[in-house]
Amino acid sequence: MNDYLSTITAIILCVLLLFVFPVYETYQMLDRTSDNIVRDAAEEFVSTVCQKGYVSPAVYNDFMQKILATRNNYEVELVHRKYSPVPDYDDPANAATFKGTFSVGYLNHYTGEIMKVMLPNTAAPIGDVSREYKMSTGDYFEVTITSTNRTQAQLLNGQTGARIYYHRGGLVRNSG
Repeated sequence: MNDYLSTITAIILCVLLLFVFPVYETYQMLDRTSDNIVRDAAEEFVSTVCQKGYVSPAVYNDFMQKILATRNNYEVELVHRKYSPVPDYDDPANAATFKGTFSVGYLNHYTGEIMKVMLPNTAAPIGDVSREYKMSTGDYFEVTITSTNRTQAQLLNGQTGARIYYHRGGLVRNSG
């Protein structure tokens, strides 16, 4: 009886070592590759947008195709922080108390607003300049990418939550 038990234990260990662990490591490697693809795509996208000063549908579509090639599902949030100087007052209700200085302020514009400009309900072609979401020098542009599905590696080790999360932003260097 002891020989049978040790034989069964040895077979189970062999199966684990020969099949399960290599599959798990392969899935982990796929997740790391997906991380790298998402990181590189986000950095290229933000750099392009900050350099040009606008987001165009073509640049956005290229970015989305790159990250979706990983065969994961993502939630992508775009944020444009528009530079907006705010005048300083001793009494904000009285314009005569203006101190002669300005504070730095930003107005946030999110994905929905940006997409309305890039993908309006018009017949304008995809490359039309009216579809470019324009920004100004000194603004900030950010993208946050979060995976919404569980990867195979997460299924094997019981992990929950976003496996891939990446945030990238930059200062807009040119006006669009």
